[in-house]
Parts: sequence; C-alpha cells; structure tokens
Amino acid sequence: MSAAACAARRKHAFRVVHELPRRLRLRSRRLYDPNLDRDYLRAVVEALPGVDSATVNTAASCIVIEYDGKPETRSRVLAFFGKHPS
Repeated sequence: MSAAACAARRKHAFRVVHELPRRLRLRSRRLYDPNLDRDYLRAVVEALPGVDSATVNTAASCIVIEYDGKPETRSRVLAFFGKHPS
C-alpha cells in the first residue's frame, strides 16, 4: 500500500474520542458521507452481542455506542470498526 493510501485510510479511520465504562464515542469522516445509511449502520452495531444502543450523528461524524461494559464487547465493537483493542 502506498504512503498516500495509508494516509487516506488513517484520515477516515474510526478513533475513540471519548470513553466511559459502558459507553464509547467513535469519530470518523466516513460518518459524514451523505450516502451513509445511518439506520442500517445503527441496526448492525446494535445487533452485536452486548451492545445496548447506537446513535449516529453525521453532522459531528460520531457514533455513540452504549454496551454492557464487558471488555470482550468493547473489543468486538472496536474490531467491527477496524480498530485494535487498546
């Protein structure tokens, strides 16, 4: 992968911008895409085991995920969005 492709990928990657014990806020420019089906994304995330709710805010390029607080659920959510658990 070229340096430009890597930079573009990082620019659109999801990153954790805030976290509480049972809540994650992720940000990505991908969420600002006007073609994004927010309802579909929300439904898919809410279908992950341990996830209670997901709220997509396209204007802020964020998604807030409320979950059961278990480390394995956090890891599952981050893996879904292409991140390595930290």
